[in-house]
Amino acid sequence: MTRHIDDAHRLTPMVGPAIADAIFVATTAVFLAIVSGSLLKRTHVPLTVILLLWGLAIGVGNATFTKNWDYWGPGVMIWRDIDAHFLAALLLPPILYIGASGLERQVLLTNWFHILLLGVVGVVTGCGMTAVVAHFILPYDWSWPQSLLFGAIVAATDPVAAVALLKEVGAPVDVRVTVDGEALIDDGVAYVLYSVMLAFVRGESLNAGGVIKMLARQSVGGPAIGVAFAVCLAGWLRWVPQEAPAAAGAALTAAFAAFFVAEQILLTSGILSVVALGMAMALLGRATHSDALAKPLQHTLDAVEYIANALAFVITGIIIAGQTYDGQAGPSGAAAAAGSSEALMLAGQGARIMARDYGWGVALWLLLMVIRVINVTVFFPLMRPTGHGMTPAAAVITAWSGLRGLVGLVLALLVLGDEEIGDAGYKLQTFFLMGITVVLTVVVQGSTFEGLLWVLASAGGAKADLTCQSTLSSEGAHPPGQQALPNAEVASHAASNSSGVP
Repeated sequence: MTRHIDDAHRLTPMVGPAIADAIFVATTAVFLAIVSGSLLKRTHVPLTVILLLWGLAIGVGNATFTKNWDYWGPGVMIWRDIDAHFLAALLLPPILYIGASGLERQVLLTNWFHILLLGVVGVVTGCGMTAVVAHFILPYDWSWPQSLLFGAIVAATDPVAAVALLKEVGAPVDVRVTVDGEALIDDGVAYVLYSVMLAFVRGESLNAGGVIKMLARQSVGGPAIGVAFAVCLAGWLRWVPQEAPAAAGAALTAAFAAFFVAEQILLTSGILSVVALGMAMALLGRATHSDALAKPLQHTLDAVEYIANALAFVITGIIIAGQTYDGQAGPSGAAAAAGSSEALMLAGQGARIMARDYGWGVALWLLLMVIRVINVTVFFPLMRPTGHGMTPAAAVITAWSGLRGLVGLVLALLVLGDEEIGDAGYKLQTFFLMGITVVLTVVVQGSTFEGLLWVLASAGGAKADLTCQSTLSSEGAHPPGQQALPNAEVASHAASNSSGVP
């Protein structure tokens, strides 16, 4: 199907066809989120899982039979082939800022040790163990730099997936803040490791001084920028009278600006800068604005987060499905397929996704679960007596919360399109394995989260359930479009606080 419009009756469009098609698909993604959320209100299926499945279905459908549809086919291909840097700059600042600034101040202050232990030390150990798996178990003969780069991409849990899902299923407050805080920090840490390992994989020569300098710039520069923007934003919100839309606009402007300054001007971590900005605002709390502004401001930010999450999960599914289909097409499929995705071009160079790779993707997911359990088990003796404490039930929830999502996918896309990496097979396999990991963690772990919470709550006993009723009833309303699960919240909070920790 092609577009035929009589030139005599055509109006000059405000945007080009390609941009209009992409906006049409993005609007459809948000519409699917609204409709799916309404239909799922009486079910226990997380909306984030359904949105990822929608994206996968759209990606597969466009690769097989909808690619020639007017408006729809070209629009889906634009999102499938979107530049990874643009995708990160578009979606990460609002999602990271809103997630970080929404962390509860008191719990954040109390559980800071848990967050840093899991988000910094846990990423380093997870990266190392994942690299060992990639080097010795996966059948791809990767070098140590390649294995460590893959470990940095895959090891970190994802703030986009974790923040959205834990809110949605009503996870315990203290566990949610710990896991959300860990997820928000550890992707910044993983990006620092990614930057160093990428230089080695590209063949650049770095001495010890160069590595230390790069680590320092990435790990210190990003948070410093975020704190500086937080001071400016807090002063602006406190001393200049604001309505909720203007205050939300100022906050989001600060998030985008911090990300831009860090990434493009000072060449440091944009992720850490936005996370530091959001956490600083969470710690400042109501000192940044009046009580009358707090609730409407949060509602405005919730609406932005809802739209950004909907786009993130649907687009993630489109990218994974579309690039994977092209990567397994091979030269003959590449010749017949429409578009010129990175995976398609690598397939034309002889790199292929084979049937066995799906099996290795499942095996990798299981091994990553083992690595997550090892990390949480090793850290458990340190976390149990600190902060709010950690019960065995809370440790199980934390281990099961190791979801992967948009940030890891963006890093894998950067590798997929990196012309300085000469190994086409490595680039394609890295993207494919990351995509499989995202799908399995979100769909399998995400869809079973609430059931796990109920099982742990049942094991915790009725007494703990009663002690947590008042705590959960004060958590506030859910963001628009998310399922309210008050009973699950009460039960899940009981599981994590069965030791009587308030």
